[in-house]
Amino acid sequence: MPCTSLASKVANACLSGIWKLRDPVQLKQAIAQNLCQGTVGGTAWFTSYTFSLTANNFTGALGCRFTVGANPITVRQLGAYVIPGSTRVHTLRLHTLDCVTLLASATMDFTGKSGLSYVSVTPVVLSAGSQYKVSCSVVSTEDFFVDTNGSNVATTSAATIGASMFGAALNCPNTDAGVAATVDYAGATFKYTL
Repeated sequence: MPCTSLASKVANACLSGIWKLRDPVQLKQAIAQNLCQGTVGGTAWFTSYTFSLTANNFTGALGCRFTVGANPITVRQLGAYVIPGSTRVHTLRLHTLDCVTLLASATMDFTGKSGLSYVSVTPVVLSAGSQYKVSCSVVSTEDFFVDTNGSNVATTSAATIGASMFGAALNCPNTDAGVAATVDYAGATFKYTL
């Protein structure tokens, strides 16, 4: 049985009084989200992320460009790799390749976080075979971020990294860092569903 059908059956059981709940519609949405996505927020695009160097000498947007695989994906959360001790609020963004259209954006307070951390966004569908950019804002001397030198990313087949990107404007990285396609400044990433 498809998970959306199961969610409808559970919600209908609530409406008919079999289960007593205050808001069966909300329950249906929660069940559909958790059963249909497997995990809340979706699947993490990064399957592993390692690095050896950090830096704090840049103000702007850091991240990567990527190409969606054979199937469209729905981005549900944006994320970044948080260096322990970070304390500022950062802006995470998802753009079209040309930086003209901002598809999703959220702020995340790095205080108390460590490693890959995520924040929910309004879901956005990315087309199969299309390129996009994901980024995190940083401020020189205030933020430590993962440098591309010595970093390595493994991802699911949902999308492949094209290149690390940076941009002096805080809104969208527009310059290819000229390094291997398995690295990503700042660990800018996302969670998705198919």
